[in-house]
Amino acid sequence: MVDPNVYDNVFGGANVSPTDLNYAAYSFSADLVLAWPFEALPDVDIATSKVTVTPLASGLKVYMPKANLVTPGEDCLITNIGAFSITVVKTDGAQIVVIPPGIAWLVYVTDNSTEAGTWASLQYGAGSSSADAAALAGAGLRANLTKLDQNLVTTGRTAGYAVASTDRATVLQNDGGTVVYTLAGVVAETDGFFFYAINAGTGNLTLNAAPTTIDGASTKILAPAENAMVFYDGTEFHTLGYGRALVNTVSFVSIVVPDGGTSILTAVQVLAQVQNLVGTINSNTVLEYGTPPGYWFVRNDVTQNAGATLTARVNSLDAGAELPAGSLTIIRSDGTNLEIAYTLSAITLINTAAGELTGGSSGPTVNLGLANTAVVAGTFGDASHTVTGTVDAKGRMTAFTSNLISIVIAQVQAFTSAALRGQITDETGGGLAVFNDAPALINPTVTTQAVGTNNTTAASTAYVQGELALHGIKTGDVKWTLDDTLQAGYVWLNGTSIGSATSGATGRANADTANLYAFMWNKYSDTLCPVATGRGADAATDFAANKALTMLTGNGKVFAMPDTIGGVTVANLGTGDTGGFAGAATLGASGGEKSHTLITAEIAAHVHTYAGINAGTTSNNDGGATVGAGGPAIDTSSTGGGASHNNVQATLVVNAMVAL
Repeated sequence: MVDPNVYDNVFGGANVSPTDLNYAAYSFSADLVLAWPFEALPDVDIATSKVTVTPLASGLKVYMPKANLVTPGEDCLITNIGAFSITVVKTDGAQIVVIPPGIAWLVYVTDNSTEAGTWASLQYGAGSSSADAAALAGAGLRANLTKLDQNLVTTGRTAGYAVASTDRATVLQNDGGTVVYTLAGVVAETDGFFFYAINAGTGNLTLNAAPTTIDGASTKILAPAENAMVFYDGTEFHTLGYGRALVNTVSFVSIVVPDGGTSILTAVQVLAQVQNLVGTINSNTVLEYGTPPGYWFVRNDVTQNAGATLTARVNSLDAGAELPAGSLTIIRSDGTNLEIAYTLSAITLINTAAGELTGGSSGPTVNLGLANTAVVAGTFGDASHTVTGTVDAKGRMTAFTSNLISIVIAQVQAFTSAALRGQITDETGGGLAVFNDAPALINPTVTTQAVGTNNTTAASTAYVQGELALHGIKTGDVKWTLDDTLQAGYVWLNGTSIGSATSGATGRANADTANLYAFMWNKYSDTLCPVATGRGADAATDFAANKALTMLTGNGKVFAMPDTIGGVTVANLGTGDTGGFAGAATLGASGGEKSHTLITAEIAAHVHTYAGINAGTTSNNDGGATVGAGGPAIDTSSTGGGASHNNVQATLVVNAMVAL
């Protein structure tokens, strides 16, 4: 028995939906593909007569079923209740309609000859009724799908024009020359009529508001490149956002002034704001500038003989203003009166104060200079002199003298030589102040004295080293002493290190080791005198980098001269013998042994003779020889202790130190 509530596919046995399904709702984040109810298998989305969709992302599509499986007129009402628009498409992906959020569209088949078919669509609207944007579009508005956009349409014109009510919310642009737009045709409009005026032409655009007004006047002039929004309040016109042209309209003209009487300037001459007046007049002359207000920059180069005057005025309406001969004058007119705003005349005289300024002028060129004082130009003051000067009430130097610096001993605070030594360390100025309230010495300049000089002038390092050399002491010299106290200016020759104050040197860490540091660095290799962390570019760089340099070691050693002295070589030490020097005995090299054990090669060559040994002699196991039958027994076994012998010669022990 067939269950009337179950619909089976007679070919496959699976359940199918009834053909007359009325409603289905779908929420999806990927494209939705629909099938007709009569062809759908379980879990297939069905295109019912009414479908509600909720897209969960933007850009999603709803694919309609195959059009060739139904008759024309088959339809589906799709309502979008989601937050994103959807695109309803045919099976081939071609668009049928875009459904925004909250809108319902009825889509139906009009041609089923192909699988994709031909579809039509009809908008049902939102939850509440809404107007058609295209039907609402009008002046200043246009339809954009279901919305209205503002819209400005520009109409270019080259001649005069009568503004009409149909020009509401449009742009009227002058592309011609000097034209007039009349506004009389829209005075019957109600409050709120407006349009935009742009002057893109070469002449003025005049807006004639008669019989009413615009901005309180009968006309409004827009110069080239100017524009404005014009609106009507039901009584008169106004402009909003009036854009002035930032164009330089200044022009120049040279005007030849006739002699005597009144001359009326032409329109071109009046429009030129920069004017040069030339010519010659022998009697009074008047220039008429007309009635327009304005201003002019006028240079009067007219030759005026016999006291003749030159006057500028408004057309017979005022007395005018006289233009001074040889002057640059700015004149202005309000349309009724013309007057001088500014005049720059030639300089007639500049007086100068005696002893303060010199020069002057009786013409347009001015030459001024400062008067000399009693001070002679030059350089005053140096390291040995101080300067005394006199300044007057006006800040001028009137006297300058250079005086030798001299300090009276009574002005110096008493101090002992010990105190002085405690204050001054060396010429680098590292010590403290010598006198009360006096600054510390900071790199004072000292002169290198001649060796042997005996005066009180400060001595430089070079001087001190020269004196030491004069007395046979220089950097690197070795001094022998029976004293075990290190003398000033020396370091022990004991293998300790030297360097700057912050080098961490174990022998002497002080700036005064710089010369010996450089001597040892340049004289001996890093093998004999190694530099901490390795040698750099030069001795000065390593010393400044606070690297300690290890000195030679003289402890427990007898001092000898090198194999080569003054170019003469005698290899008494560097023979390469065991216990001697491996190579040449050069300065700083060490060799020799305190004691030495002879090896076989060092034993003097000798011969053992055995009397009475015959051919039957054989060796025994103790290293000796056993004579054959009948011969005497002779023992040649090893003897002696084999200890090392003492190489130390008769020696007097003294201390050795090296001069800094």
